[in-house]
Amino acid sequence: MIFTMAKLIAVHNLDSENLRHAIELGGLACPSLAIIRDDIPFDRFGDITLIAPKDMANPRKHPVFDADVYSVRYPRQLFKVRYGDVEATLEALQEVAHNMGTSCHAGAWQGALEKDGIQGAIKEALYDPVVLVAFARSLGRNPRIPMKDPDLLEGTSKNKEVRKFLKKNPDCINWSHNDPKLLPLGKALIGYFREQAEAIANARCEGVDDRQLLDEEIDHYMKVFTECMVDTEEGMIPPHNLIPRLVMDQSTLEEGKVLDENEIRKRLRSVTDKNRSKFDEFVSNIFTPALGQAYFKISRDGKDPQKKAYTLDNITSYMKRKVRDGENFNYGSGSVRAIGAKQFRNFQDVEDNMARIVSQKDMDVRGRELNDELLSLTDKFKSTYRYQADSFRYVDDITDMVKHYMKKGDSLGDWLFDFTDDQRKAIDTYIENLRSAPTAYFEVKTQRAVELNEFEGALIPRGTDKSLLDKLSSTGLKLELYDPKVEGDRVRALHAFDGVMFGERDLAADKGKELNEVATSPNARTSQHYITNREAFQKQVDRPGADLDDVPSTGGPKSGPGMLTA
Repeated sequence: MIFTMAKLIAVHNLDSENLRHAIELGGLACPSLAIIRDDIPFDRFGDITLIAPKDMANPRKHPVFDADVYSVRYPRQLFKVRYGDVEATLEALQEVAHNMGTSCHAGAWQGALEKDGIQGAIKEALYDPVVLVAFARSLGRNPRIPMKDPDLLEGTSKNKEVRKFLKKNPDCINWSHNDPKLLPLGKALIGYFREQAEAIANARCEGVDDRQLLDEEIDHYMKVFTECMVDTEEGMIPPHNLIPRLVMDQSTLEEGKVLDENEIRKRLRSVTDKNRSKFDEFVSNIFTPALGQAYFKISRDGKDPQKKAYTLDNITSYMKRKVRDGENFNYGSGSVRAIGAKQFRNFQDVEDNMARIVSQKDMDVRGRELNDELLSLTDKFKSTYRYQADSFRYVDDITDMVKHYMKKGDSLGDWLFDFTDDQRKAIDTYIENLRSAPTAYFEVKTQRAVELNEFEGALIPRGTDKSLLDKLSSTGLKLELYDPKVEGDRVRALHAFDGVMFGERDLAADKGKELNEVATSPNARTSQHYITNREAFQKQVDRPGADLDDVPSTGGPKSGPGMLTA
């Protein structure tokens, strides 16, 4: 007999950007914790893992569910930014811009700062040629400024005869669409089109000594190019909507060479990549003075959104509004499951269900199956649906109906004009399958703000920015580094916190009991979910080398509907 011992531990995964945000804010507002098994990798939501003490996952203090319940989404941070303040900050860049033959405009920067603060400015700066050159010069470099011919609206605008006509007749944009004075412009365009048609035809007929074929190719392309031209008794004239574009191009051409922004980005990409922390600091120093108060919006039915200061207390109050299905978005079977997710009563209840925790890979497989089951279920209501079953809203409506049924029972008149016994059986079967499905983690919905020093420690990937490590160390947390390139190293690092793990179980024994429950279940085919064959069962339960026969039996029939047999 081979024992498979496993423990539980509560964690909160996040990335470095969100960790910085939490440090600046003073803590985490109602952080969701995942109760995971110590023998299964858990990499979702970020490469940094905060280790929670056992008491933070206490079902008697915070709601704990057997699946993700899709609570209220974390509010987006916005900033009050005045246009004049942005213009003032851009003064630091205007000299560089002038030397490059361009200028800085506050509008785009204002929008980036309002939506994402300094991070928005950094994202914008990575593509802004003036900032890239200014940063390179701050490092002592003097990059050459590449120039190029201007981009034109029309390829014909460069033609000598076209330019000659437009220079002589700048007011042609005001002429009537069939004015005979446009005939010389039409003739110039026809000449340009013929040059292009001959060039293409010669290339296509290269090496072919057939004048007739060449002429046919030229005629073909002339028809294509002149299709938009207006044919009059005197000759062809250009369509009226082409003339303003040609006139605009002449103004562009008169300005001469323009800044080659793409080439600047290409040349200076390595400079920013190699000095990324310095680049972020450079941009931050420029634009931080333009940032006003941080806030977030709260939607209100029929009213303008309410603005609240972006503080830890305000965000916490907002996040506590709705625990289940608070995102107001249809995630398919996941959203339905959130409504019916089991809430654990105590730690014993959590530990008794730990064998239901599986790998994310296996959960993804079962999740796709449940989504397929939901789509199949929606087909069963088309005949009694009150509205148009072929509308794009139909699947969302039936999903909402199933959620309503899980909460309140039969009152489905808003969706159906009849609810048949077969439909009731189908929906009950689907709900049973949802409730008995495995999960990648149990979810703890903390109902308060949590300071970082309340956690036991953190798993940090090697290569994390030192300034972030220093800030995290200052909170007093125990830091355990892991190598993200080494498979299993994050799980190895997790065991540095064995002291806060709980619920140690021999899962082989638990699975032996479950196997017999599957065998005797009247709905065995749907309840066995991820235990579908000998190999899958052995992979989920036993360590390498163990055999299905090692699993202890708790009694029951030797075979039967749904029984896994050799």
